[in-house]
Amino acid sequence: MGVIIRKMRIKVRLNAEKPIILPVHYNYIIQGFIYHHLDPVIRNILHERGVPYRKRQYKLFTFSQIFPAKITGEENNWIMQPPLDFYISAYDEKILENFALHLVRKKVVQMGTNTLTVESISAIIPPDYRENLFIKTLSPITIHSTEIKNGKRHTRYYSPHELEFPEKLRENLRRKFVAIHGVYPEEKEDFLKIEPVEVPQRPAVIRYKGFVIVGWKGLYKLTTSPAYFKLSYTTGLGSRNSIGFGMWKPVTKYPASG
Repeated sequence: MGVIIRKMRIKVRLNAEKPIILPVHYNYIIQGFIYHHLDPVIRNILHERGVPYRKRQYKLFTFSQIFPAKITGEENNWIMQPPLDFYISAYDEKILENFALHLVRKKVVQMGTNTLTVESISAIIPPDYRENLFIKTLSPITIHSTEIKNGKRHTRYYSPHELEFPEKLRENLRRKFVAIHGVYPEEKEDFLKIEPVEVPQRPAVIRYKGFVIVGWKGLYKLTTSPAYFKLSYTTGLGSRNSIGFGMWKPVTKYPASG
């Protein structure tokens, strides 16, 4: 099994001799799995500092939900039949290269209480830029603002059906752009429009280390600039990307299946 480098996204396939059991809210396990399989220097920089922007720190990577061969629910757990696939994207390709090298060297890994073998690591060819395209989420998109009500901080999550949704996504990408480049994007680059096409009636509600995060899966029509196209593909749309939100892939068939 070789390691493919110089790519913005990789697909990891893990196998096992028996079903894999993970909690329903497993994002923290996948995030920990990624950090665990990075060199200490890279892990510390990524986890502790990221790329600063004012009071924020952007990690500039994201990952998908897990895609098993088959899945069933049992109380607070998922019972997943192997193999398991998941994707990770990063703006800095060195993160993907380091992560892949670690998996190749270990071959046998732990995910939660499960022992798995690394079956394959493959590079995903980055999509060519298109100003308008249909995209399907590989993990929910979440975007929020913090409001003060009765003297208390309150997190307000936006749905794809609200006018603020695309504007908040654009503002998030602009901040990431400035964090990376140190300057604001040109006016022609600073645009994004996203329209829900097939979105579930109810959002995905995910618990992460005691916090409740609301996000939205589905199929969308995305219109944006080359800079925001690359940035959203590699780091995710919206916020909470480094804990498994905002990953998308282009789809050529409409409506999307699966």
